[in-house]
Amino acid sequence: LRKHSTKTHPFCQPITFIYTHTDTSIFYFALSEKPSPSLCLLIKKIAALVISVMGFSKKEYEFLAEIGLGPDNIGGYVNGEWKATGSVISSVNPSNNQMIAKVTEASVQDYEEGMLACNEAAKKWKSIPAPKRGEIVRQIGEALRAKLDVLGRLVSLEMGKILPEGIGEVQEIIDMCDYAVGLSRQLNGSIIPSERPDHMMLEVLYEFRHRLCLNFNT
Repeated sequence: LRKHSTKTHPFCQPITFIYTHTDTSIFYFALSEKPSPSLCLLIKKIAALVISVMGFSKKEYEFLAEIGLGPDNIGGYVNGEWKATGSVISSVNPSNNQMIAKVTEASVQDYEEGMLACNEAAKKWKSIPAPKRGEIVRQIGEALRAKLDVLGRLVSLEMGKILPEGIGEVQEIIDMCDYAVGLSRQLNGSIIPSERPDHMMLEVLYEFRHRLCLNFNT
């Protein structure tokens, strides 16, 4: 809600015009009398709702549906399901201050639940042979590569970057996945990983015990 002013029409009583606007849209509300603060707040909420829906439906935002994003989104992934019980925030394009969509943030409790789930998953993950873990990472990289342009546009939209930089950010993650896949068959250490589940190569080191007689001539 930006401003309100009173204008007189020659054929009717004075009318108060209240309007809110984005860079491309202006919404007018005509009232027969000066609005109360509570009415101003209500009008502001209604206008914000209209703007948010219209903003997401803009043609330049249509690609977001390709990666499962809508006007309202859940910002947490906890224990295998989308979950968030925190506050709702607006994602804004910093280059023009237009709202892209809304996101429900994860709460502290959601984070705690997520960390507990990660600790349990880590126990299973570490028992999986490294090459198989590498294969999972490879699939993650391939999924990102398949949506490289779309994800790059999302980064550009959210961060206000030029498109090549947005695509470059996603490409860097793909490169890291490729690098990790190669490392999955090059892990070394005192206990060498095996490709078979629950197997490892061990070698027992015995103490060297042998009498040694030394004769020093003085």
